[in-house]
Amino acid sequence: VPVLLLIVGSAYTIHIFSHFFEDYKGGDPAPILRVVVRRNVYPIAAAAATTASGFLAQLSSPLGPFRTFGVLSFFGVVICAASSLVLLPALIRVMYKTAPKRREKEVRNSSKIVGRTLAFTTRWGKPLLLVSALFLLIILPLSYSKLESGTNMLSFFRSSTNLVKDTRQYSEDMQGSFSLSVMVTPKGVPTLAPSTLKTLEAAIETIEEDPHIGGVQSILPFIKRMNQLLGPGDEPIMESIEEEAFFDFFSMDMGFDAFDDEIYEDEYVADAGGQGRYEIPSDPALYGLSTEEDLAHLIAQYLLLYSSSLDTFINDPLEPDSTLFTILLKESDDQRLGRLNALIPTLFPEDWEIKIGGGEAVSLALTNLVTKSQIISIFSSFIAVWLLVLLTFRSPKLATLSLIPCLFALTAVFATMSIFAIKLDIVTSLLAALCIGVGVDYAIHLLAAFGREDLELPFIMHTTGKAILANAASVALGFAGLLFSRFTPIANLGLLFCIAMIAASLSALLVLPAIKTHYPKLTQPRRKTS
Repeated sequence: VPVLLLIVGSAYTIHIFSHFFEDYKGGDPAPILRVVVRRNVYPIAAAAATTASGFLAQLSSPLGPFRTFGVLSFFGVVICAASSLVLLPALIRVMYKTAPKRREKEVRNSSKIVGRTLAFTTRWGKPLLLVSALFLLIILPLSYSKLESGTNMLSFFRSSTNLVKDTRQYSEDMQGSFSLSVMVTPKGVPTLAPSTLKTLEAAIETIEEDPHIGGVQSILPFIKRMNQLLGPGDEPIMESIEEEAFFDFFSMDMGFDAFDDEIYEDEYVADAGGQGRYEIPSDPALYGLSTEEDLAHLIAQYLLLYSSSLDTFINDPLEPDSTLFTILLKESDDQRLGRLNALIPTLFPEDWEIKIGGGEAVSLALTNLVTKSQIISIFSSFIAVWLLVLLTFRSPKLATLSLIPCLFALTAVFATMSIFAIKLDIVTSLLAALCIGVGVDYAIHLLAAFGREDLELPFIMHTTGKAILANAASVALGFAGLLFSRFTPIANLGLLFCIAMIAASLSALLVLPAIKTHYPKLTQPRRKTS
């Protein structure tokens, strides 16, 4: 928030300085300041209101941090605009007593840019408007439809960092570093019943068919291993039991002739086993039991020996009502997670309760929220900006024209994201509302100047147009500093915002003057602005 306000807040001071230095020739600056402030109070107030509304549109986001960001930025923009209209003129009055020296080369360069812009819009204005309309109608929806959303936290770091290298190495050598937890609550049947465990086993086998699944951790291996150790074997165990020697003091036979070896089948030894099957007990007769419920109790007895270490998989060692298994993934991809998220409930009976959670489930839910909040923030920002401009100019035509730079900014951002495969994540989702709130400022300043009958278009472009260029350059350069961030989403935010400001400023300086030149009635407000 502080960096954003430092960059965006400078826009209002740039317009005050630009208009002041165009008229100030030296001496007492108070008369010039009064004219400059009176001329810019409505444009700056309207620009601040639209920018603030763009931030305030984040209140419609389902994400709490976004709402906090919107509220803090809203108050910051209001304070910046108020200080540029109140504090800045006071500082100028104290600091400036003589007109600053201006380099003739800079004046000639700015005049040359303005002259070429006017010549281009005058000669090629109508083709420019046609191409611009086709560009918006085709590229904007096409680029937005090609956007990919994703909130893979690992992709937030550069591939050269040790964290990314170690995580990828771990995923290659082990089962995977990304996890998805699934809690299964059967209905009408015990959790440890063989039928329940068989259903769980079949579901896990289906999930493991995906080559990107490193493995699935569940309670089933513990049950199978315990059954192998403690369950009955396939064949009875035969043992040779030697009778103990005893002495009969009442008989004459004191020898060992009474000792005899007897080979017999001990049913208890056979049941003790140690040669059982590595399987889920499912046949009651094989275990000397009569019902599946008895098998469930047998399995509970197995797990009782592991009760201190199986809390991860069951919520009670004897009669659990739920069991949990964890899916380990070698890669985290939102499309794959979405398919897996949709597949898992279909592997169990419809009346069973299936809950999916864990780190990757949070990422998937966050992606869905980001996509939803993006659409909501775009429409809410457009509506808020249009209404605020309508209240300022009292003209639906001007309110609609003010959205042109916003549309070009959004188109440039979405096209760049599509071309360079920049995903829509928790950071880049903020761009849409910001582009609308900041991009409309350029249109407001130009439309306000167009409404003044005493100002010709060349003069407007030389003053307001130059201020817009300086404003866009300062904002773009400010956000360009974010490109050096080692946190990838912040670097992407800086790149995309630079592109958005360039697109918004150029469209404002080319398209709006072309409309003013060839369709002047569209830029005439209902009331005179001052």
